[in-house]
Amino acid sequence: MDNGYNPIRWDCLEQGCYMHKCHPRIEIFADCFPNKIAMSDIDGVVEINGHFLFMEWKGDGGKVSTGQHILLQRLTQLSNKVVAYVVYGDSQTMQVHKITRYYKGNSRDYEMQLEQLKERFRNWGEWVR
Repeated sequence: MDNGYNPIRWDCLEQGCYMHKCHPRIEIFADCFPNKIAMSDIDGVVEINGHFLFMEWKGDGGKVSTGQHILLQRLTQLSNKVVAYVVYGDSQTMQVHKITRYYKGNSRDYEMQLEQLKERFRNWGEWVR
């Protein structure tokens, strides 16, 4: 299901596992922060005219940790120009069944499929232009 531009130009069959070869081991920084605070990674981000949309993907059965929840709440509290989506689905098939939207420090769940999510992203992109 390849369509559009893929900024991660990696072929795992030819080059090996992307996660092992290219993804930093952020757990190495665990002793840098107080109270067992750990770094979080974000799966996607786009900026248009000073507006930011963050996306975090959770596989089926995955959930946002308490730390990630606080991060997304506080990140979106900083400005009404920041929105974050947690997408729940299967990353291999790109089947989406639910999202959590964070905006202005609040979160709300929606039942949603991929095409509906893409439409939300398109609408956001038009709105911030």
